[in-house]
Amino acid sequence: MELSHVYNTAEIDKKISEDLWDNMMGHYEYLKTGNKFIRYPDKEFKIQGIPAPWQIIAWRKLIMMMGEDNFKTLPRVLYYSGNSNVFFETDFNDHFGNSANPEELEVTFACGYFWRFDENKRDKMLNFVVDKLLKKGTPVIIWTQDDTLKEVLGKKCKEKLGDSVGGKLRVNHVSERIDVHHTLVEDKNDTNNSRLYMELPHTEAYDFKLETYLTFEKLKSFDCEPKEIKKVLKSFITCLYRPHLVKRFLSWRNIALNTG
Repeated sequence: MELSHVYNTAEIDKKISEDLWDNMMGHYEYLKTGNKFIRYPDKEFKIQGIPAPWQIIAWRKLIMMMGEDNFKTLPRVLYYSGNSNVFFETDFNDHFGNSANPEELEVTFACGYFWRFDENKRDKMLNFVVDKLLKKGTPVIIWTQDDTLKEVLGKKCKEKLGDSVGGKLRVNHVSERIDVHHTLVEDKNDTNNSRLYMELPHTEAYDFKLETYLTFEKLKSFDCEPKEIKKVLKSFITCLYRPHLVKRFLSWRNIALNTG
């Protein structure tokens, strides 16, 4: 007789989510008491799937702006790389899919490699960008470490839309990791309805990560101005697009500047 056990996947997901959250909070609390300069073995961190301190330091800025108690109330969505679904796509379709004025939306992706290493999921999301956003007149801005995405997405647009994209699409390459991966959907008709999706600290070496999301209306209920959050998120990108030499110098030496 074979021994077998039927696992409750809901319980497994809950345990993974709790572990990811506890790990993040452990690093977060450490930074509060840590020195100004945090030493860490970057190579080992990547192999073990441990988020680099830069990510936690960046997140601390956002958490302080929202308030720790408020931040803890945000939803946590478990993402598994083996799942064909992308939470952002599903949630966008639910909340913006029937928008009467899609040209009044603007979508910004600040990501790693835009699913470059998952062919099926990448193709699915490329089609989503073209068919559900650009085709309907929604401007799209992408910041990515993937230096192939501009050409690949350009070809996809050419095949499906011809020359009608115009200035609706901008793909920008950055040479280093963006500390807070996020997707922002701005609603020009109703700013409170604008929606921000963020990936909590993670590394691509691990198959699981947590995501969270909230509207601008929710941000305001935290006494946090959306324009200030947008400014901080943009700073995480521009320090790479126009390289921050101090950060680059320290990163090469496995050191993070513990400020924020």
